[in-house]
Amino acid sequence: MSSEGTENMAETAAEPTPSLEKYRLFADATDEGIVIHDYKRILAANSHFCRMFGYSEDNIEGTDPFAFIAPEQRAVITRTVHETDDTSGDSIGVRADGGLFPIEVKSRTVTYQGRLVRLSRVRDLTKRRQAEATLNASEERFRRLFNGAADSIILHDQTGRIVDVNDQTCELLGYPRQALLALSV
Repeated sequence: MSSEGTENMAETAAEPTPSLEKYRLFADATDEGIVIHDYKRILAANSHFCRMFGYSEDNIEGTDPFAFIAPEQRAVITRTVHETDDTSGDSIGVRADGGLFPIEVKSRTVTYQGRLVRLSRVRDLTKRRQAEATLNASEERFRRLFNGAADSIILHDQTGRIVDVNDQTCELLGYPRQALLALSV
């Protein structure tokens, strides 16, 4: 074989390294934890997954992927993952220190290193749940003020269609809420 052929083979063998580096950067740049497992042990995980659960990257590979799910939910998650190619749902994650936190898991079967495995994306829902709770509390305060007001309040859109009325409006006009919502100002 000529030296030119040997050089081309060496270049071809070296090509995956930049691609692997690129995909590692993509995986580590996301705000989702990404893990590849064979149902029994973790084969690879991105740095965000490790940080999310409080483990170092050195300690994560080889561990049971279902150990990161709250014990009361492991059986359901394990069964679902084994029976379905694509899964998605909320669960409870378990951090290294034993702390629990809400997570969303999306998982699918993929081929990795010539065999079928699971690729799972995990998102920490803590901030979203806190924002939802804050929004719900704010909505509840608004509802109490809106319906408890002594004055009649009618909310309408730009065309004048009534979108909401408070209890005082219903009492004052003698119409049920649903009847008023079918009207315009």
